[in-house]
Amino acid sequence: MNALHWQTPAGTISPVHDHPEEQFGYILKGSFEVTIGDKKELLKAGDCYFIPGGVPHQFHMIEDSVAIDVFSPKRPVPEPMG
Repeated sequence: MNALHWQTPAGTISPVHDHPEEQFGYILKGSFEVTIGDKKELLKAGDCYFIPGGVPHQFHMIEDSVAIDVFSPKRPVPEPMG
């Protein structure tokens, strides 16, 4: 298991992607839209999200955002989105 603290500017859109690890996130600042599978949700500071391993997902930053993601099992640190 590992954790990643990230900051991404408003307007950034990640590619649709997946990975074998489960991902749990907690938003510290800002807001973004996350699509997990076929479900889209707008999240803001204080919200959490969970992405099962192998499920396609995408992030669209509405505001400059800061979050912490926890991956299980441990995964390589990904390239920054913004």
